[in-house]
Amino acid sequence: MLWNEIVDKAGRIGATRRNVFQEEMQKAILTSLSRKGCFNSIVFQGGTALRLFYGNPRFSEDIDLVLNEGVESYDLSGSMGQVGRFCHDTFPFLGSVEVKTQKHELELQRYVLRTGSDDPEQHLKVHIELTHVPSYLNHPRILEFPPIQPAVRVEDVEEILTDKIIALALRPYLKGRDLWDIYFLTKERPVEPQWDLVLRKTEDYNKKPSDLMEGLMKARRKIQLDGLSILEGELRRFLPKQVLDHYHPLYGHILDSVQELISIIDEGREVIDHDGG
Repeated sequence: MLWNEIVDKAGRIGATRRNVFQEEMQKAILTSLSRKGCFNSIVFQGGTALRLFYGNPRFSEDIDLVLNEGVESYDLSGSMGQVGRFCHDTFPFLGSVEVKTQKHELELQRYVLRTGSDDPEQHLKVHIELTHVPSYLNHPRILEFPPIQPAVRVEDVEEILTDKIIALALRPYLKGRDLWDIYFLTKERPVEPQWDLVLRKTEDYNKKPSDLMEGLMKARRKIQLDGLSILEGELRRFLPKQVLDHYHPLYGHILDSVQELISIIDEGREVIDHDGG
């Protein structure tokens, strides 16, 4: 892929060149992992998965991966050299592509891909993170990346929503991207929360249902205090301008939708407490 193709695409869809380049790099990383057979053991999840496979208009930054159910562990380190070489070959205008290990522990691996170029617009950083928790609902899907069109094992939307609910509860700060993604999944797909899966995955993170509920109550207070400014700041970065213009009047509705979901969970507290509290 040439730089002028990225520039042309950014102009067509009203997005920044950085967002378009980041997305094409994400696709190249996933393609390289697919060619190595990694998706027999690991699963692609998170906001970037929503963007690339489920029509979320929001751009994303990183590659988030988990284990397929039944896989005890997986080491990505042996694939990172090929990832760097493949991405350099895919974008020949770059001076360099480096992939370095940031963390390699029993439960978490994190790598960072960085590009080098004389053009500051072509400087890029993509984190690749593998968390050793299982995915229960996933299927292989074809990534739109011609001519290779690789198969990538991707979490189903029901499990991505579960992950977003848990992240909203357990993350120590409010992330505008989580608010948007929960709105997108529950109102525009729409997806119904699967409470048994929420409970099961909460336990996978060594948390109790009471921890989940406490975190969601804190998140609701943060939404009421700072939700609008946090949502607005992140969507300005990650939505194409024409999409942003349409959704700007709906920010209040987006926040209300997330709070409505929290209220539904709160009303079902007795069920959650009975099942595992």
